[in-house]
Amino acid sequence: MNRLRDRLGRLQRSIQRDVGIRDKTRRDLKAECVKLGMTSRDQVIHRKAALFIERVAEQSRIEMSDSFEAIVGFVLQSVLGPDYGFKILYEQKRDRASVKFHVVDPEYPEGADPLESRGGGVVDHLSFALRMAVLELSTPRNNLPIILDEPFKHVHKKYSADLAEMLKRLSDRTGRQFIVVTHNSEFAECADERFEISGKGVID
Repeated sequence: MNRLRDRLGRLQRSIQRDVGIRDKTRRDLKAECVKLGMTSRDQVIHRKAALFIERVAEQSRIEMSDSFEAIVGFVLQSVLGPDYGFKILYEQKRDRASVKFHVVDPEYPEGADPLESRGGGVVDHLSFALRMAVLELSTPRNNLPIILDEPFKHVHKKYSADLAEMLKRLSDRTGRQFIVVTHNSEFAECADERFEISGKGVID
């Protein structure tokens, strides 16, 4: 839970930093207008330029949020069902941007703080989904394989087939290969290729 809290904090700070850059640019442009003693016509041009910059920043933020929500929501819905989802909420208070993450589930259809008490399975899914979203939206992007060591260990084994199918669909969607290390035999049975390691070595 502490690791998840740290990841959420880093993601929120990253988004707040981007929004803060936009707001600072807008304030700097306004200050320059005053400093240069712009005419009314110049100020109209400035306002249009500032509005354009704001719209570009807003569009970039929306596109990033939509992509982030889509990836995290895909992971949650693939295993837990269509009633689950993920939202990014923005708040502007006294020229300061605030970002909150909300998980939608049957208990909280409008969304709630993901750090509230929930089953370990949901937290496991969310932690994996957040990492995948950050990885996919980071630049420059790479297509390196992802190694998962005992993933979803808090999730009930009845979800094993759903988890395996989710990873396969995520692999098709992102073009990434997943290499999974697990003691969950039900999970391993769903793999495209499986290698069993014992004290005597590798058994195909």
